[in-house]
Amino acid sequence: IDEVITVGDDRFHAKCQHELFDKRKDRAFIMVSHDAHIIREHCDRAGVLVAGKMHLFDDIDAAYAYYQEAAA
Repeated sequence: IDEVITVGDDRFHAKCQHELFDKRKDRAFIMVSHDAHIIREHCDRAGVLVAGKMHLFDDIDAAYAYYQEAAA
């Protein structure tokens, strides 16, 4: 999912919430976002792609710390 839940009006957001997170709460999927709030709300692990290499984290805060450090 690539930022799809950040576009549209309130009705679209509600529909995305229901379709993606309520109906499919027993499934895994990959989200791509720079929005820390969305990642923290919906994810329990994170990956940070830097120079073509994926760095995986079990802790969202650690992933964001690494992301901010790598972007500097």
